[in-house]
Amino acid sequence: MQIEFDGTTARNSLRAIYRYLFALFGWVYRGCSWVAGQTTNMTREVRRWAGSVTSTLSDSFSAALGAERTRRVLERVTNGLIGIRREISVVAFLSAPFLAFGTEWWVVTNSSYRHIESMAVGTWTGANPEPLVFVGAAAIVAVATLFTVFNSGLIPATVLAMAPTFGIGFARYGLPAEYYGTVGIPDATAIGLMIAVVVGLPLGVTGFLIGTVLRRIRGYFEDQSGAGEASMQAEP
Repeated sequence: MQIEFDGTTARNSLRAIYRYLFALFGWVYRGCSWVAGQTTNMTREVRRWAGSVTSTLSDSFSAALGAERTRRVLERVTNGLIGIRREISVVAFLSAPFLAFGTEWWVVTNSSYRHIESMAVGTWTGANPEPLVFVGAAAIVAVATLFTVFNSGLIPATVLAMAPTFGIGFARYGLPAEYYGTVGIPDATAIGLMIAVVVGLPLGVTGFLIGTVLRRIRGYFEDQSGAGEASMQAEP
């Protein structure tokens, strides 16, 4: 059987495929550009709103108490809770959902919730310690510590620590349960929140405390270095 090749039809088909791909790529590019623009605008608005709310609260309390010292105390408390650079704190809040569901995706594709749960229980009880559990906990503490060193902020530091632990708990979604069938979104969310509070919150607070100590040590040496340079410049 001989198959004839029609060059004109093939060229027309290639042109059609090319136009389709070009239109598809154009649509994807426009969609990505729109998402990026909306994310940038939302980040800017949230940052402006956070700065406005913080400034308003600080001004209100300071006006009510009428003391410059109160303003400084409120500023330190706000920096300790939210962070010194508001835009970095906003990025941390916006990154938390991606970090949570990225962890959930990793658990589902590379292991399983049952396996992670078995490793965590074995490590906690000492029956079967797993180095991966210690590495994971240390990584979460390190993220909270680094964030605190560069920006402070108890709330965003703990949110960053709680996000991956929530993702691990949410990986239970779709698994068969012993008593009530398949685990749905409400149950998976409840388990994720419980693990985030029980495990992620203490790890985040630990990272915040370590980061605060390191931040103070860094500030001390920077002050000493600045004082030394000033004294050297003052000498004739």
